[in-house]
Amino acid sequence: DEDINITIQIFLADEFGLSNVIELSIDNTFLWISYVVFIPLEQTLLFQIFFILSFIGTAILATYILLYQRILKYPKPVRKVRKYKKTLRKKKIPGFPILNRELAFKGAYRREMVKTSDYYKGKPIIHKGEEMSTKIKPSEPIEKKLEQDQLIKKSLEHKEELDKLIADSDKK
Repeated sequence: DEDINITIQIFLADEFGLSNVIELSIDNTFLWISYVVFIPLEQTLLFQIFFILSFIGTAILATYILLYQRILKYPKPVRKVRKYKKTLRKKKIPGFPILNRELAFKGAYRREMVKTSDYYKGKPIIHKGEEMSTKIKPSEPIEKKLEQDQLIKKSLEHKEELDKLIADSDKK
């Protein structure tokens, strides 16, 4: 009169661990059989799309990291010098100029002075033998150069106008 529960689990697979057939016989019993079937879900379209997008994203990220480590972490002038260094063995020279340090600083100084010349009064500082990088172009072309005597004569004619302009600028 006692209930005895026996549970037997069977896993179906490609290979079975038991090669012998086992028979079990029990008298005066009630056999109740239940089973649960687990069917693995097939790969859905959403999972495939997610996998492809993650693969593409990983490839883009890896490419960017590689480019950063090899190229992008250096400033543009350094990249040009590195590129030039690689091309020294070739016969054809690359078409970009490399300025020496002094000329580069002078050029940067001149560009900054041109930008700030509107904020202060007076002549811009020009050292001997140097020209400003930006030249003022006349609206009418100059047909001939004036000789020194003619230049002095014209400046004396306009001296009064110049004196008046200087006096007005000093008052401001």
